[in-house]
Amino acid sequence: MKIRTDRTIIEILSSADAELMLNYYIENKKHLAYWEPLRNENYFTIDNFSKMLCENQKDFQEKKH
Repeated sequence: MKIRTDRTIIEILSSADAELMLNYYIENKKHLAYWEPLRNENYFTIDNFSKMLCENQKDFQEKKH
């Protein structure tokens, strides 16, 4: 799902993008540590990111934003 304007495209990622998100968080773990709460290793799994992205997309479609 994408939201488009003349200058911007915002994409609501799907569970198919879980590996992309997981890799982003793993690659930036040290940098993001200042802003992120402490996470256990279960957070950094494909299953977790797949579930989160699925819930995010569902929430967006149900206008829970």
